[in-house]
Amino acid sequence: MFARRLQRYNHLTRPLSQSKDVSVYFHWPYCASICPYCDFNRYQVDTIDHPQMQLSYLKEIEKYLNITDPYASIKSIYFGGGTPSLSKPSMIKNILDSLQKKIPFADDIEITMEANPTSIETETLAQFKEAGINRLSMGIQSFNDDDLKYLGRNHTSSEAIDCIHIASDIFGIERITFDLIYSRNPSQTKDSWREELQRALDFGTRHISLYNLTIEEGTPFATRLKQGKLIVLEDDIQEELYDITIQECEKKGLIQYEISNYAIPGFESQHNLNYWKSGDTIAVGPGAEGRISINGERVATKQFKNPNRWMKHVQTGDLANEYYEILDSSTIAQEILLMGLRTIQGVTPHTFQSLCNQTMQDAVNMKNVQRFVDMGLLEVDGKGIRANKYGRKVLDSILPDIIY
Repeated sequence: MFARRLQRYNHLTRPLSQSKDVSVYFHWPYCASICPYCDFNRYQVDTIDHPQMQLSYLKEIEKYLNITDPYASIKSIYFGGGTPSLSKPSMIKNILDSLQKKIPFADDIEITMEANPTSIETETLAQFKEAGINRLSMGIQSFNDDDLKYLGRNHTSSEAIDCIHIASDIFGIERITFDLIYSRNPSQTKDSWREELQRALDFGTRHISLYNLTIEEGTPFATRLKQGKLIVLEDDIQEELYDITIQECEKKGLIQYEISNYAIPGFESQHNLNYWKSGDTIAVGPGAEGRISINGERVATKQFKNPNRWMKHVQTGDLANEYYEILDSSTIAQEILLMGLRTIQGVTPHTFQSLCNQTMQDAVNMKNVQRFVDMGLLEVDGKGIRANKYGRKVLDSILPDIIY
């Protein structure tokens, strides 16, 4: 087991390097219904053992804090899923209270919870705010009722609108964000998407996540596609919808700071930025994946996906890891590129030096980078490497050629 394999670290002196901040992710695996496009670790069950979930979260986070290098503070906490708004506000409060006793919270800590805009979940938003949640991420996905049914969502457009207004009153419009999906069915046109997006942006949110529908293996949508029962939009139409997305957001002052995320400067998701900048994240809960520091080594972790198996392992005194891996410099460099080039800031020489003890020139195939610079897709200067708006469109094609 992971904890036993890491016992050898307990006898070593921890590094004297300056402590850094960390993010914490809690995965809530349960949903009221399963959407046909979703490949996240989620389960639809009749009953949820809330006390055991809370106890397991508390035990697992404590075990992680006992083996990681000391962190200066927690910069962000994210409750994702699944549908964590189906949990109990009392559980969220107990987790946050316990965690803050173990490690300081940053003064400007961001504590986000995902929620669906059903009427039942909307009723508890004020309680979650009182429990310590200070930012809400809502899975709206569409303001069209027919498309919501097509996507398997269990809320209506009117419920979504009501939820946005209620959440704005509770958290403030500047502390809420929501998701929309485009290229979601063959009937979606450029005009209909532009109109829908304008309607969404008119709420005044400072942050929004806008995803091009991807058909993921193992989902009902993937099965339908193979059976010829699902039609997806042509690539050129998807690209046009992507361009419209950027244009309409920019009109409202929201910049594409990551391929699928847009924000007024200063309102970016700090938790997600930590992922994209290859920061440390302690990941707790079924199927959660993290990156932590142990005696100066960067370690990848993933918990058992099945909630019952995860709880059983945690309760018996072990970390419920499906795997852990001490990452070598080459793998770290690959992750830096894979995550960092999704952002407008790109990757910096400092990140390579601090995480994998390599210069950017040694970690990256600079000859091929220059080729993409000449093609007008990448930019390189003293600050690092960035994909421009043209490069971000074809990033999946660029990355294999610049990674060693």
